[in-house]
Amino acid sequence: MKLKHLSTSVKVIDDLCGGGLLANAVNTIYGDPSTAKTSLAMTIAFSAIEQEKDNDSKVVVIDTESGWSDSRVQKAAETRKIPLHLLPERLKRYSATMFGEQHKMIMEVIPTDLKENDWELGLIVVDSLVSFYHAQLLSAPTAVLASKSRELQGKLSLEINSLLKLATGYEAPVLLVTWTKSSASKSFGERERKGLLEDLGKGLLVNDLECGLGSRQF
Repeated sequence: MKLKHLSTSVKVIDDLCGGGLLANAVNTIYGDPSTAKTSLAMTIAFSAIEQEKDNDSKVVVIDTESGWSDSRVQKAAETRKIPLHLLPERLKRYSATMFGEQHKMIMEVIPTDLKENDWELGLIVVDSLVSFYHAQLLSAPTAVLASKSRELQGKLSLEINSLLKLATGYEAPVLLVTWTKSSASKSFGERERKGLLEDLGKGLLVNDLECGLGSRQF
């Protein structure tokens, strides 16, 4: 059985991936902040539009970092000579400003829109999957950090499973953008050291936060 791929239009990536992004699957781009992950995701999105120009398939984008602004999308489209009048019809952008919105979009809104509008699906992009996850962990009190982490990880797992279901149901690739690291790890370490020193200065027993989290590499 020959696997179906979506060309990224970047030869080295297509060669490494056996032809491009694998359909019926969740594919991931990851890297440090400010390493052109969004630019690459945008390149792949427009490549999908070009490859499916003879039908009306949609590229669905969930933008959680305000990286897919109108001006940036239009400039990228013009660079690839894609007519701007096609964008509203072919590129469906959803903007999330908090974790709850992201979760609802992935679990409810997008599956419903695909079904009710009878859209053909060419590609789903989530850029990025984890920005709100990191933000919520950074704002969580140390005392509940481990439980908050488990709660959010559970929701992320549900989102990935929902996206995989869409990928297999529509025989289309899903592309997740994520990070290898963020300021979360450093912030947790600094917060923990400060808290430990304060508690030790009071003669209190202290807990090893890392035992509860398993790892600080978020």
